[in-house]
Amino acid sequence: MGPFNRKIPTMIKRSLYFPDLPQVIGSLQPIVAPLGGDVILPCHVEPQLNVEEMTVEWWRVDIKLDTRDPQSDYRYVHRYHDKQHKEDMKKLMYAGRTEMFTDGLKHGNISLKISNVMCFDQGSYRCQIPQLERASVIKITVALPVQQLQILMTFIGLLVSSSGEKC
Repeated sequence: MGPFNRKIPTMIKRSLYFPDLPQVIGSLQPIVAPLGGDVILPCHVEPQLNVEEMTVEWWRVDIKLDTRDPQSDYRYVHRYHDKQHKEDMKKLMYAGRTEMFTDGLKHGNISLKISNVMCFDQGSYRCQIPQLERASVIKITVALPVQQLQILMTFIGLLVSSSGEKC
């Protein structure tokens, strides 16, 4: 069998044969999220397309399913389906902390807001629309806000100076 006779995944075939199909576009650069603050993971459809009737799924790429845990199937960070935000399939650690901009769906905006950012929020998130067979991966890096960093540096400075050592 020659190299061109191998099966090509459907998503790649559709991209090759139909290059004008809508694309899901996310940030190519990591998003820096302040610990304890809010962050928006930007994601949209190009060309602009009304996705109100479609399913939008956000999930963590870097968290593996645990087949021994019955709640492991709840892998979604956020899921929008049948014109509703579905809480029943959401990971518990994201309950009450995520939202999508419902008014923006008619313009192809499928961005996700995460509130009260925690350390475990750091990682890779997949934004996808199954009906389009399109997705994008966005990375979040969690950072201490400047004020907390200044307090931490002051505290470390006090520890160093109280031990008699000089910087």
